Amino acid sequence: MTSTFTQSSSFSNFGDIHHHVGEVDVDDSSAQTSSSLMHVLVDTATKTIVQSALAALLVSSLNIPTAAAITSTTSSEETEARINHLHVSAMYTQPSFHIAAGAHGGWVNDPCGLLYHNGVYHVFYQYSTAPSGNSPRRWAHAISDNLHTWKRLPDALWPTPGGHDSVGAWSGAAGVDATTNTPYMLFTGAAPWSATQKGGPDYDEPRQTQLVAWPTDGTLANWITDHKPLASDPPAGGSAEQFRDPCSPYAVKNASDNLQRTLVGAQVEGNRFGAVVYASKDIARDQWQARETFFIDTFTPAADNLECPDLFEVENGIWVFKWSVQSNLKSKEQDMWIAGTLRDNGDGFDPLPGTSPMPVDLGTVYASRTMAANDSRRLLWGWSRERDQASAEDRRAWQGSMTAPRELTWDATRRMLLSFPAQELLALRGEVLGKIDVPRPAPAARRGAAVATLLAPRGAGAADFEILASAPPAALRGLAVGIRLLANSQVIAEVWLGARGLHIFGNDVPSPVGGVVPRSGASNASGRRALRILVDGTMIEAFADGGVSACTARVYTKVPASEWKAEVCVRGSAGRLKATAWAMEHGV
Repeated sequence: MTSTFTQSSSFSNFGDIHHHVGEVDVDDSSAQTSSSLMHVLVDTATKTIVQSALAALLVSSLNIPTAAAITSTTSSEETEARINHLHVSAMYTQPSFHIAAGAHGGWVNDPCGLLYHNGVYHVFYQYSTAPSGNSPRRWAHAISDNLHTWKRLPDALWPTPGGHDSVGAWSGAAGVDATTNTPYMLFTGAAPWSATQKGGPDYDEPRQTQLVAWPTDGTLANWITDHKPLASDPPAGGSAEQFRDPCSPYAVKNASDNLQRTLVGAQVEGNRFGAVVYASKDIARDQWQARETFFIDTFTPAADNLECPDLFEVENGIWVFKWSVQSNLKSKEQDMWIAGTLRDNGDGFDPLPGTSPMPVDLGTVYASRTMAANDSRRLLWGWSRERDQASAEDRRAWQGSMTAPRELTWDATRRMLLSFPAQELLALRGEVLGKIDVPRPAPAARRGAAVATLLAPRGAGAADFEILASAPPAALRGLAVGIRLLANSQVIAEVWLGARGLHIFGNDVPSPVGGVVPRSGASNASGRRALRILVDGTMIEAFADGGVSACTARVYTKVPASEWKAEVCVRGSAGRLKATAWAMEHGV
């Protein structure tokens, strides 16, 4: 996937937050949420250009490459633009335990080939040296043997001048040859529509072709693309401008045709968008044949595409289909999943009766992919784009990040896909920044207010939080818990879990993000609300009630993460409140 997303230039206008020595007014009505919880903290006065000496100091402290380093690794036409972005980049803290651009700078988007091979996890992802993402996309490559400490290798797949991928090696997925145990990558190559026209006649997008790449060594550090297309013809009624992102091959047990299958996001007949089955005897070597339309997105109003399809089995005969969709002229984007069964040897998909699509994440996550871990767990990474005005105006040397790896678990009783941080991330927990255990927290003096208690006096900008509040079943609906992040006595963000859902409110971004938490999770039988939050510089990931919902947001401040502090907030009557904050070590 490499489509353009239109960033709104307008921001929500939050009202003042009433911070009364441990109390903050909180109205849980959805109509007033955006006006009662946050105050926009945008520093409009900082308009002057940073002096060269100060800029150099900031760049050095944040491990951002110097002008000389950029010049030595970047083409001349990109050098000047990236140097100009450094003074803006230095104002913000990049994520430190998430895969991001790092000292390289540039643009990061879709996770692509996700693979566990010979004891090593491999995450490939879309990368552009231009912070705007406007240079041809390639595949960057990070590896780990433990899922919490990552090393970046040289970029793996590069555009080929004059080839089917001359303007970009776009998204795809990993497979493994069953005979030789050799990994390969299926991906979409993008090429100009003609010698004089990059974009096509319908969507002004390049021509898209499905290709395969093979490693040249056992470390998977070097790859060669086979330029003989596996599939160059879109499905009937489709367009070569909307024909991308093959998923990892799949096969149905006891299938009668012995074909290997993949799904490709495509336009189909009737100007609709869906996932189409392509198949061959050997998916990595033989020409693909279009089979059937596996799924059509009839759920998303004004859909503009279907991208990054993903399919995996969660129970004997039950599969989860995940897709990414942009809508409303690409002003909105969302990853969705639905459970169902396969038919016709895997060519067709039938949703489970009574089910409907659910969001993978309630916030800023798109183009997610999954993989099988070494112990049969299902892991997911997604792309989280920047959302602030600096990114909208392309004034930063880096943009984008992967989410933390998430474990996906199928709850057969509730027919729900649960999402939670991979257990390996616990190894990054360091110093305990703060801990609270109160048997019966005192309620707020005023109805509708929340009690705030200092949890972490410092270091909250790179931290892991766990909050657990219990209440009698009758009082659970009125119970809400949250974390408030502050710097220099100003609110950076708030995360709230209550009867109306899981939401994140942040400064300098269109807010809030979030939505309704499934009833089966929010009103669980144990009479409690549980909230897990990962904070890493500009990125916040929140997980509600054991993983029934996740929400990701990007927030921005010029205050270093080490100087943030955190308060735990409770509204309503809690029988007990427990909260712990840990500092997180760097993982990248």
